[in-house]
Amino acid sequence: MNPDTCSFASIKVLARCGSGRGEGTSLAALAHVPFDFVLGEMLLPAGLYEVEPSCLLGMLKLRRAGSDSQPVLVPAVNLDQAQRPIPEKLLFYCQQNLYFLAQRSTEPNEGG
Repeated sequence: MNPDTCSFASIKVLARCGSGRGEGTSLAALAHVPFDFVLGEMLLPAGLYEVEPSCLLGMLKLRRAGSDSQPVLVPAVNLDQAQRPIPEKLLFYCQQNLYFLAQRSTEPNEGG
């Protein structure tokens, strides 16, 4: 593969109710990422990840499912958090055999 070539992968985020952490009304969703990926300066392993809204506008929380580790804050790109607090997809780009979490994306609201 040409080192300047870049490809993309989109991973579906599956909604669920409650994060399983006893937080009551907390929203959480799951995404199964089938490859190791880079987020900032960290290499995260393939597996199941929780995606949750953050109290910071324009940011979401990401953490390995079932883990009590601190979540990582990730920018929410093109996400109207008032209408949809969790994105429908995670977007990754791949360059030189490494996947990078590029952004969190959501489908445009076709109803308006």
